[in-house]
Amino acid sequence: DYLNQYRFKDEVAYVAAHELGHDLLWTIPDSLEDSWRWSWFHKNTSTLTQPLPSAAKYPFPPGPEEGLDLMFYYNNNPAITNATALTDMVIDQTKLAEEDAIALVDKSLIKLE
Repeated sequence: DYLNQYRFKDEVAYVAAHELGHDLLWTIPDSLEDSWRWSWFHKNTSTLTQPLPSAAKYPFPPGPEEGLDLMFYYNNNPAITNATALTDMVIDQTKLAEEDAIALVDKSLIKLE
């Protein structure tokens, strides 16, 4: 059906980026225990499978400079009732957080001058 096909390739790319992000999150904290907790609990926004009640709601509509953290779990926002609008927002507004981008460069073979 239409909703299952709507931006399917973009959704797959989003999920792949999120899952790859878990490997990146492992590299940020100093201790092994902190590393797996930071990664598995999505920067302290979830249990293993569900957002925490304290996790942010999806902003709607997001501001021009506002983005969604690729690794956060968000609670649904009751104002978002259109499934395609939610899909568009999540795909188009999700970004790699600055601290995660810095870790990616620090842990890579890339040398910036």
